[in-house]
Amino acid sequence: MKKKKYLYNLCPTFVDIFKNNYDISIYLKRHEKRVKRAKKLLSNFYKYFFTSLHDCPVNSINFNDNYLDIELDDFMLNSFFDALKQKDAELNNENNNLFPLKINFEKLKSFNLYHINNNLLIKPMKLDFLSQISTLLYYEIISVNLNEINIGFLFWLEKKYYKSKYVLMIVKASKINILEMQKEKWQKYTNNKYDTLYNNFEKERFLGRYFDYSSSLKFIDNFTENISYYQ
Repeated sequence: MKKKKYLYNLCPTFVDIFKNNYDISIYLKRHEKRVKRAKKLLSNFYKYFFTSLHDCPVNSINFNDNYLDIELDDFMLNSFFDALKQKDAELNNENNNLFPLKINFEKLKSFNLYHINNNLLIKPMKLDFLSQISTLLYYEIISVNLNEINIGFLFWLEKKYYKSKYVLMIVKASKINILEMQKEKWQKYTNNKYDTLYNNFEKERFLGRYFDYSSSLKFIDNFTENISYYQ
């Protein structure tokens, strides 16, 4: 008989989403240590553990026996760009702007999907549900050693599955990196303007600052009162 798996045994930093007043502070401290131990394996994904990819829409998920690609649309940068468009009407000609980045796992060992029930018991789901995954919520390193990393991702589904829209993905691989395409798109959408603004946004986000639409407006206003400064 297989041993039952529970969310709090695998990804305890996710539990407060499901249980009110659940203190995850000790787990966050332990997770920070695991992230630092995994720095070499994480490659350029390392810096995204000190910012946030929370609420990033999922553009696509592709895989074979050796790799897994998860392409996201950068929510924070989209919010920041929407705020900038309020300051510069010339940018409003672009609709449905995307700022993609791709999480790539190579030398894939395994990846699985799980449903999370009311008791936080996780049960396997078919990979057919990959097509219904809509939004990335959180991610946590479960374990790491010299040549293997195990990461849990919590996603939001387009439709409820057994009264829940949450789905857990657990990925085990030997190599992980991120293909960052955001700056290239930013320069395209702004016609190579606002590089100074972008660089300052990026600097702040990787120091741990969170940007939504409102905080982006304040950041742009505080950075300078003269919009032409960025050009």
